[in-house]
Amino acid sequence: MVTQAGLYRVTCALVFVGILVACLWPFHSPRNDVAWLAQGSGLRFGDHGTMVSLGPIDLSDEPAGNDWTLEIWLRPTNGYDSETILALYDSQRPQGLLVRQANGDLVAEGSTWSELNRSKTPQFRAAGAFGGHDSLFVTLTSCSRGTSAYIDGVPVAVDPRFHIPSGDLSGQLVVANSPVDNDSWSGELRGLAIYHRELAAAQIYRHYAAWTQTGRPGLTPDEGAVAIYLFDEHVGNVAHNRLASGTDLSIPDRYLEVRQAFLKRPWKEYYPGWNYWKNVVINIGGFIPLGFCLYAYLSFARRVRHAVLATVVVGGLLSLAIETLQAFLPTRDSGLTDVLTNTMGTAAGVGLFSCMARVCEGLSTSPHIGVRRLASLFTRRDHGQESELNPSERASKWPLKRATPIESKLIR
Repeated sequence: MVTQAGLYRVTCALVFVGILVACLWPFHSPRNDVAWLAQGSGLRFGDHGTMVSLGPIDLSDEPAGNDWTLEIWLRPTNGYDSETILALYDSQRPQGLLVRQANGDLVAEGSTWSELNRSKTPQFRAAGAFGGHDSLFVTLTSCSRGTSAYIDGVPVAVDPRFHIPSGDLSGQLVVANSPVDNDSWSGELRGLAIYHRELAAAQIYRHYAAWTQTGRPGLTPDEGAVAIYLFDEHVGNVAHNRLASGTDLSIPDRYLEVRQAFLKRPWKEYYPGWNYWKNVVINIGGFIPLGFCLYAYLSFARRVRHAVLATVVVGGLLSLAIETLQAFLPTRDSGLTDVLTNTMGTAAGVGLFSCMARVCEGLSTSPHIGVRRLASLFTRRDHGQESELNPSERASKWPLKRATPIESKLIR
C-alpha cells in the first residue's frame, strides 16, 4: 500500500527531475547547425547555427569618416520570426552594430554591450521588409545625414536621425546569432559585404543585379570594400573574405555565443512587450508544482518545522543553481529574473497546497468514503484517520461504554 509519505517523496523526485530536464536540456552545447547549400553558393542555418570571424574587422581608421554600407543576400526560414542576423562585436568598445529580423521588420541598432547584455538603444526600422519575400537582397547605408535601407535595390526606409559611426562596425563579425544572447537566425545566407563608403542608389542597384545574376557584387576600386563573402566554398568550415584572409568566417563544430552572460541583472533583462511577461508567467507557473509537492512532503510527511520557509529557500536555491549552470549552455540564458520568478512560483505552490489542505480538512468528514480517502492525501493522518472509517467501523473500533447506575441517574 502506498503511504502518504511515499507518495509525496516520489512526486517531489519526479518534479525535481522534470524541472532539471526542462531547464537544462540538452545538458550540453548542440552541434552547430550550419551546412553548405546543395544547389548554388551559400549556407543554411538551422535552429542553432552561427559563424564568427577569425579576426576583427576594423573600420575605425578609414579615411571616409563615418560612412558605411552593408549588403546581405539572404532567405529567412520564416519572415516573421525575431532573430539576430549579424552583429559586429568588440568587448573593448561600448557599442556595435546589430542587425535583426523582427516580426517582418528589418531592424538595425547600435547595441550597447553593457554587463555582457544588449540593452536597447535608438533603432532604425524598415517596416515590413521581410513580409511577402522569399529571397531578398538587403542593403543598409549610413552617413552623417542618416541611415537608409534598400530591398532588392529599391529604397524602402530612411531615418535622418539614426546613424552609427563606422568605428562601431569594428570588431568580430558574428553571423546568425547575437554575440551575447541566444538569438540565432535560421535561413539561407548567399552573400555578405561591408564597405567603408556610403554607396549611391545607382551603385546599390547595380550591386543587387550583379549579386543575384553572377553571385558577386562587381566591385569598382573606389567603393571601399572591406569584406566580401561569396560563400562559394561548398565544403569545409571556413568562408573566406575575398579581400582579407585574417577575417575569414569560421563555422565552429558546436553552437556558441561569443560572450555568454552570467546571471544577468533583472533591470538589464527587462524589455517591454508580451514575450517578456509571457516568460515571467511561465517561470512562475513552472515552479508551482515544486512548492506544492515539497511543502506537502516537508510539513505533513516529515513534520519539518518552518516548512514554508524551508520550501521557498529550496526553490530559490534550485533556481539559482539552474541559472548558474545555464551560463555554460549557449541555448539558455542565465539571469536573476528567473531566480526571482521561480522563487515566487515556489511560494505560490506553498499557498496553493495550504488552501487545498484547509478545504480537505472539511471534506475529511464526508459520508462518502472515496471523498474521505482523496481528502486524506492532503491532510495529516492524525486528522483524517478516523474520518476514513464508516459509522459501523467506528462503533466496532470504539464500542460505546455502558453507563453505570450513578451515571444513569445523573443523565436523567
